[in-house]
Amino acid sequence: MSLLSNLFVQDTLHNTHVLINSEGVITGTYRKVHLFDVSLPESNINLQESSYITAGTQIGAPVSTPIGSVGLMICYDLRFPELSLILRKNGGDVLTFPSAFTVTTGEAHWKTLLKSRAIENQCYVIAAAQYGVHNRKRISFGNSLIVDPWGNIIAECPAYSKERATDESIAYANINVEFLKGVRQKMPVLDHRRDDLYRLSLNINKYESDVPNFMFSDKVIPPSTVFYISKYCFAFTNIRCVVPGRILNHCGVGTHNFHSVGSLSVLRCLGCILEASKAP
Repeated sequence: MSLLSNLFVQDTLHNTHVLINSEGVITGTYRKVHLFDVSLPESNINLQESSYITAGTQIGAPVSTPIGSVGLMICYDLRFPELSLILRKNGGDVLTFPSAFTVTTGEAHWKTLLKSRAIENQCYVIAAAQYGVHNRKRISFGNSLIVDPWGNIIAECPAYSKERATDESIAYANINVEFLKGVRQKMPVLDHRRDDLYRLSLNINKYESDVPNFMFSDKVIPPSTVFYISKYCFAFTNIRCVVPGRILNHCGVGTHNFHSVGSLSVLRCLGCILEASKAP
């Protein structure tokens, strides 16, 4: 379950996306980094989110769930495709955007943006959307959507209409992991990216895992030393330089005998090493 909430942290108010598993345990949190400060006088819209919300400073790693790895974002983040791509490149299968679009922006861009994020990242997109009249100056567009990796809308709730001031519809759909894999295998766009010509540069100190620390055997690895994360592996450096240029790689499999590691794990580990070597 995803929960959107305003949370106080040391007297600071954040717009926060909280992911809770079926046992009631919080498995991931994300504080909105892109604040909606927009004025559209012709539509009587003047919203300054930064006047009461503090922007987040970290990008959360995708959270492992039974339906795949879930990337957490919020509303206005939808307009910044780099954030979705970073989560996709680091193992994301499902991108989530709890939102409260205005009627003006919702009618113009809502479905287009959500379908774009699904298609370009080959991910499922789930966007719960607030609906209805808040006050005489504010109405939320609604139209909660679930989009599959091919860009098909597979479930949706109504968009705002003057005839219906409130709506409590629920949209649900099956997340087909095999379909997701098939889309990516048939058109491997992530593999076709020209990292020799362009790439996203991520400030690793601003990348936060959904767990407090990473584990390497029985050793705790501080997140600040981790510079590459995939769905199966992560790469990091020693806190103090031992050998210049050396990186360490963990493939998520604990063993005392390398020969007992399966071939798939070995391939994933080698893939992590190759990708980590390209990291800026």
